[in-house]
Amino acid sequence: MKNFIVTTSWKQKVTPEVVVRHVDFLRALAAKGQFILAGPFVGAPAPEAGIFMFKAESTEAALELLDTDPFVAEGFQSFELREVKIATEENDFVPE
Repeated sequence: MKNFIVTTSWKQKVTPEVVVRHVDFLRALAAKGQFILAGPFVGAPAPEAGIFMFKAESTEAALELLDTDPFVAEGFQSFELREVKIATEENDFVPE
């Protein structure tokens, strides 16, 4: 699987109900082993929202997955998607 990072921006004010659906979406990804990290930017001015990192088979699969995120599907956020190679201690800081 490939690693993808997404930066998000708010398009409209978020509701508590959509936050619950978004967290359920993240939990489902974690259960499948696709979730890496997610979270809001601290102190960022609007419209910046946050960051989301996950695994998918391809760019097309990543875009399809994002279309199922309630924040995106319900029009609360726009996003920028980028594939990223991760350097860690496990790969001696040389990403494949």
